[in-house]
Amino acid sequence: MIRNATPYDTLAVAPLMFQAMEEIVYKMIGKAHKEEAIALLAQLFAQKGNQYSYENAWVYEEAGSVVGSVIAYDGAQLHALRAPVLALIRSSYGIDIVLEDETAEGELYIDTLSVLPTAQGKGIGSQLVAHLKKVTTQPIGLLVDVQNPAAERLYTRLGFTYVNHQALAGGMYKHLVYNEELK
Repeated sequence: MIRNATPYDTLAVAPLMFQAMEEIVYKMIGKAHKEEAIALLAQLFAQKGNQYSYENAWVYEEAGSVVGSVIAYDGAQLHALRAPVLALIRSSYGIDIVLEDETAEGELYIDTLSVLPTAQGKGIGSQLVAHLKKVTTQPIGLLVDVQNPAAERLYTRLGFTYVNHQALAGGMYKHLVYNEELK
């Protein structure tokens, strides 16, 4: 079952977010410390008004447990939603990280999509994407690591098409977009 996330999902979703963006979070905190990275994501997820907030998330529940999540928001809101994240990183870690814009106005941006390893291969990620297709009229965009062709194949099967290459936090990604009007 897919439902809107709540702050009560924090302990389940923060590790899923970490699974989807491990290297980026390490750059945010300035070190490769898994527990600290997950704690930062949990703090952000539980708060309102930032790009990683529960307000922008949906979860997939199976037998009463969260096994997958997706965080997505209007690309036009990126700067407003990112500002509290950067402020928290600055105040907690003393790091003034500069991140490239990973999205822009005109798309619902999937920031993280993740499924527990024990639940992968069951179509849960595809169902989360299908849910987003139902709740938005905007094209849906996302970034896929250039070194992750399996994820790119999944999104291509779901109707996403390549738009351009995009740098983010020292990595290179492919920007893919699903646009219902072009299908």
